[in-house]
Amino acid sequence: MICQFKEIVNAFIKRRINYNQINILLIYRKEEQKYLRTLDKIPNINSLFNSQEITIIPADDGFHNDSFFVEPIIKNLLSIMSLAKQRSKRGLNVLGTLPGKLIEQGRYNDAVGLEHTFNEAIKTFEIPVTILCLYNSIPADLEDRLSEYHDIIVKRTSTELGN
Repeated sequence: MICQFKEIVNAFIKRRINYNQINILLIYRKEEQKYLRTLDKIPNINSLFNSQEITIIPADDGFHNDSFFVEPIIKNLLSIMSLAKQRSKRGLNVLGTLPGKLIEQGRYNDAVGLEHTFNEAIKTFEIPVTILCLYNSIPADLEDRLSEYHDIIVKRTSTELGN
């Protein structure tokens, strides 16, 4: 599964670099090293981070006292959107795990509410935003609700796949 994860992340990032988009990893601090190891085969990865072609926004920044506030995340995205417009980029590419913490806590309605709020906010952006969320697991009925907002990838075990 690690190999598959690496392939998904690399393909998503590389494709958006080729489409002249800025890549944003909206992930938790505890996940940063896993993602950085995944991206190590992309040529010139350090220069892509240094030039902000790839940026990490810590998802943790939205959590305060066990509640989530989307405003700090949106503020960061708006700043990156301004940079993208200055550089004549075609859009933003966001790969995230944002509501994963809420899902792990069984706070499904909060997770869907977060997705809805986030989705409504990016509709106001002046350039296109592509979003892909990766989840360790989510209930099937929640998967349907979340997929209304963007593409999702859920890690499956061999028993879930019917093997």
